[in-house]
Amino acid sequence: MQNEIDNLYKTLTGSMPFGANKPYDEEAEFIKVLPKLEYTNAQDFSQDSHSNHQQLRSRIRYLAALFPDKNFRELSFRVHGLINNSNMTLEDIRLILDGRKLSDPSKKTREISVAIIQGIGKCLKDGMSLKATAEAMKVSYDTVEAIENYIGIRSAFKQNQLDDAITLARENISVRKLAKHLNISRSTAHRLLIQANTILKELGEVNE
Repeated sequence: MQNEIDNLYKTLTGSMPFGANKPYDEEAEFIKVLPKLEYTNAQDFSQDSHSNHQQLRSRIRYLAALFPDKNFRELSFRVHGLINNSNMTLEDIRLILDGRKLSDPSKKTREISVAIIQGIGKCLKDGMSLKATAEAMKVSYDTVEAIENYIGIRSAFKQNQLDDAITLARENISVRKLAKHLNISRSTAHRLLIQANTILKELGEVNE
């Protein structure tokens, strides 16, 4: 399973993971969904009457949040490669990401634009709260929550912060220096250091 996760990270970023800093939660729903998407038939996405039609489209479109800085062409290639489904062409993925019907590409759906999904991904990657992200991107809180639950971008951000705090706590870093290093408030740095030291105590690396 770890090899699969590492290979996924390489597909997403172009390099193997170093440490624990990943742009997604390793226990997020999309990790379990990708193997299913790999064998999904493209016809399931083109039948408006299909019971899983909208859910399937969302599972593909929400992946755009993982690539907030990619233009549409590169985004399409990345998502197509991530799904790795021989039943779906690159053009199928482009149409889905662009919010067009596979059954009639001339017609647009009422889905939010892929640019907004990418914007949500960037906000969460930068550590913004779900509420602040919804307000910044002018979408419903439920939409942001659905994307976060699916990928775990903000969860990964918070975990990465804690991992950094643990590493620096081993060096007895001060709250002030941690705040400056992570570009966070002193209150947040103080909370992270408490968490980090608690974990180090559990690991037996520091004394009570």
